[in-house]
Amino acid sequence: MIRVAKGTDRTQARLGYRVQAPDRRATQRGAFDSNQLTWSDDGEYAVVGSVNVNVPKGSVVQAFASYGGRWIHQGWITDPDNSANVRRSMHEVFDPNLEGTKKSLFDVKSHRQDARILEAGVGNLLFMYGFAVNPLSSHFTTDAADLLAVSPNGNIAVIECTTGAINSNGKLSKLLARSAALLEKLEQTGNPHLKVLPIVVSTMRREALTDEEIASSKGIYIATSEDLELSLIHISEPTRPERIS
Repeated sequence: MIRVAKGTDRTQARLGYRVQAPDRRATQRGAFDSNQLTWSDDGEYAVVGSVNVNVPKGSVVQAFASYGGRWIHQGWITDPDNSANVRRSMHEVFDPNLEGTKKSLFDVKSHRQDARILEAGVGNLLFMYGFAVNPLSSHFTTDAADLLAVSPNGNIAVIECTTGAINSNGKLSKLLARSAALLEKLEQTGNPHLKVLPIVVSTMRREALTDEEIASSKGIYIATSEDLELSLIHISEPTRPERIS
């Protein structure tokens, strides 16, 4: 469906779509002009044009909204009972509806009892997005990052998780030093082509962050509570971990 403000010339609206099979192959494409959609009121200020499309079980639909010949928005439509993300399906055998992962990511009381619970939730999320995850959780591993996540093409994210300020106890400096050490090791072992991305995952809202400018200027990516929420929303979509490139 496509939503258009009332009073707008809806004849300029167009809805395109692409059906993607579980193996990521595009099996069907098409588009609907305004006169091919069924229109109905959606509250006081909008109308919705909708159409039904039959797709094979386990597929996802990527929909594209355009107006006056210009692309303006896109989104994914998924069946929560037939996820296109096989890793999510695997994980949910042991974590129904991702309730455990959500608690690991957002439950403040659990974080106060054990801050490493956040690391477990982030690790679960990264696995479902297609990364190979090293939790570096051995009692004998010292001065290590919280997590390493490797994309299928070999690029690496070095991740620090925090429930407080992103630079508490010198976290940013430590993260940069660990990332630099990893880059040096890659160069020594004949892998200088691989990329290393330092990331801080914080349970704080972005508006409450301090030191974000410092982190960004050093090439550190900051993921906040909002990013974690969005990641859970999009977890049914086909994974694209190679985007770390």
